[in-house]
Amino acid sequence: NVSTSTSDATGGGGIYCRYNNSQIFNNTIAFNTASKGGGVWVLNQGNIIPTFSNSIIWGNSAGTGSQVYLYPDTSSMAEFSYCDIQDGWTGTGNINADPAFVDTAIGDFHLSLTSPCIDAGDNTVVGLPSEDIEWDARRIDYPGTIDTGNGTAPIVDMGADEVDGLCKGDFDADGDRDGSDLWQLAQEYSQTGCTTCMADINHDNDVDVDDLFRFALYYSRPNCP
Repeated sequence: NVSTSTSDATGGGGIYCRYNNSQIFNNTIAFNTASKGGGVWVLNQGNIIPTFSNSIIWGNSAGTGSQVYLYPDTSSMAEFSYCDIQDGWTGTGNINADPAFVDTAIGDFHLSLTSPCIDAGDNTVVGLPSEDIEWDARRIDYPGTIDTGNGTAPIVDMGADEVDGLCKGDFDADGDRDGSDLWQLAQEYSQTGCTTCMADINHDNDVDVDDLFRFALYYSRPNCP
């Protein structure tokens, strides 16, 4: 999931956890605002502890606890592992490094190819999904990136998006996705059993509404991939 650029007047601009032991993984929580806990706000006690894994918590703002706020009156706790948290947080595999989003000014929170979050997550997280937020495969080994995460390669990325280095939707290979690529999609749309169709983004040998939806996600992105 992605929680970005939201505002909450009280607490938990990105995620609000109240007396629950949720497992939260492969989230991107960025540039949210709140009075307390711009990214995450936690209220609990005892053994009711939420856990965060493989997530990015960055660029959030608040009067108290810009990234994470633990309600003090109940000695609230949360566990973080293999997360990229601005200003740092204690936990196995956590880092404090600019995630290098593609372009936050236009709301593009994909990871650029130089992101330290690539191949830096934990493969052993229970319930790790097989696909990312755009239905692309998880656990893709990006060449040239040193695996800093946990498990057997390929290592999952931190955050909601998995980097594969492909320029999806750039059918004419000119480095962007624009009108000429849309024209190609229109030419091949509704073809079935097609093993050579460039517009078959999900590689199921059909050019259909699923490919159209994926293309819409990528359309007009200035940086490729």
